[in-house]
Amino acid sequence: MLASLLIDRAAKRCWLATLRLIRVASFALLVASGAVSGIASAQSLDVTTSRLISQGQFKTAWELVLESDASEVEQLFFMGRVLKAQGQLERAAETFREVLRRQPRHIDARRELAHTLLLARQFNQAELRFDELLRIDPNPQMRRGYQQFLGVISRNKPFGFSGQFALLPSTNLNNGTKATSYDTIFGEFVIDEASRQKSGIGIEVGISGFWRRALDARSRAQLDWSLIHTGYRNSDYNRTVGNVSLNYRYFDGNSRWSLTPYIRQTWKEAANNSASGLRLRYDRQITDKIGFGLNVSHERRDFPIQPHQNGPFSASSLDVSHQFDASFGVKVGLGIEQSRPEAAHLQYGGMKLFASVAKAWTGGLQTDLSLTLGNRDFVGVFPLMATPRRDKYITIGGSVSKSGFEIFGLTPKLRCSYTRNRSNVNLYDFDKTECGITMVREF
Repeated sequence: MLASLLIDRAAKRCWLATLRLIRVASFALLVASGAVSGIASAQSLDVTTSRLISQGQFKTAWELVLESDASEVEQLFFMGRVLKAQGQLERAAETFREVLRRQPRHIDARRELAHTLLLARQFNQAELRFDELLRIDPNPQMRRGYQQFLGVISRNKPFGFSGQFALLPSTNLNNGTKATSYDTIFGEFVIDEASRQKSGIGIEVGISGFWRRALDARSRAQLDWSLIHTGYRNSDYNRTVGNVSLNYRYFDGNSRWSLTPYIRQTWKEAANNSASGLRLRYDRQITDKIGFGLNVSHERRDFPIQPHQNGPFSASSLDVSHQFDASFGVKVGLGIEQSRPEAAHLQYGGMKLFASVAKAWTGGLQTDLSLTLGNRDFVGVFPLMATPRRDKYITIGGSVSKSGFEIFGLTPKLRCSYTRNRSNVNLYDFDKTECGITMVREF
């Protein structure tokens, strides 16, 4: 009992010390946010009101806001600042959320919301907000501040876990074809029923977790794990996937990069397989609006019961993003991939073009839309055919979620996609529409 009491007191003293540091940084955040928004007169007003709020002179600050003919949204933003300074963090956070529902591009409200959530020790939500700001905010001074706050979160929440539940309806669970036969050098063959299109609804349940440690002000290491099971009425399509990865991240001004070794195990009817590999991701802010990204990965795949599929797989991509404002961004890119299993007819090289658009709407709705065009050119001659296989595909996808909307404490997100694949081997001609309603709860 005594040991428990001492530990509890030590933890409280540690958090109080951290809280004092955060509150000291709070004024800098307020001043900096005012210094990078609006025209010169608005900058001066923001700095002045921020100083007055930090000194507790709320009435004087409010009079200045009214004299400036501030909009209803700006008045609401001011009230959020006052509530935050008074320590009414829950009300302050909801006020900043309301500002963002009315004006999604309000970057200062995003900053204040992230900082308020940190003060309230809502570390999961605060981390998501600061990560988002690192992605959309080009200001180097603010980005350094976000990284410092993420370090505070890492130290105060070194581990955590989450649960997820999803419904996954699909028109084509097995990427099967609608064709009943295909032509070969020996004549026409009937396509086996197992290769025909099958539809169904899957139920996905899973848990995941992390353990992390800040190595210094600019870097951290994080161990991630997950175990996800997807079940269908037809158990042939059931699968369980386990992942373990060790992620090292480094932040330096306008650049971020991460290095991640990982292992993956998939349990599936008569098709268990495993993979181990390495991923490298590099991001750099080129201008205030434009960012650049590089992603490279390589892994070794092993199929104990199907050794002809054993072999390496590599993929890389380049992307350029343009963040028009805090609520609207676009990304385009080019990717290449190479698979080299033991069976020559399964070996291929591929290329794809991809683009995505993300938008936060007035009212709290958040959407994204993506498009991918690609092809895969296989190496070896396909069995019973005179030439190697050639595939072309298109995938259109999107997701919708709403800020602040929860069901039994779970945050739902709807994702849907359509894929059309065409091949010179019509065994691989297929169309597939999939949707997923995913709900996640973090602890």
